[in-house]
Amino acid sequence: MKLPILFLTILFFSSCKPKEELATNDQALKRVWMLTSFKDFEKEKLMQFQAFIDLTTVEKGTAKMGCNAIFFTYNVKGNNIINFSNVGSTEMYCNEKMEVENAFVKEIASYKTYEVKGHKLILTNDKNEQIECIAQDWD
Repeated sequence: MKLPILFLTILFFSSCKPKEELATNDQALKRVWMLTSFKDFEKEKLMQFQAFIDLTTVEKGTAKMGCNAIFFTYNVKGNNIINFSNVGSTEMYCNEKMEVENAFVKEIASYKTYEVKGHKLILTNDKNEQIECIAQDWD
């Protein structure tokens, strides 16, 4: 009788994962990512604006497209599923950078899958549009 109880206890505790591990199935995702491709914006402009997405904090992300601070929540599920929500930003006017910022704030929640390939991150939405990024710490 003790053996089945011991087995069930071990099974129960081994299946419990901390919230942080559940929230980030792919530890490689937890980096600062520099945008290299987004919509029709030129790569040079994204680089000039130092556009980035920061996913280093579990479930709370930030981004910047050159001017305003952008914030959001995110969660990661199995099969490379990612959900962005509660997107907001500060509201300073920044002449030429507003177009990129407005598009990012409006559309980031539509990107539902991700793929990490070494130092590259690709986010994809239902229209098969992609945001391509490179890890900030990549040499």
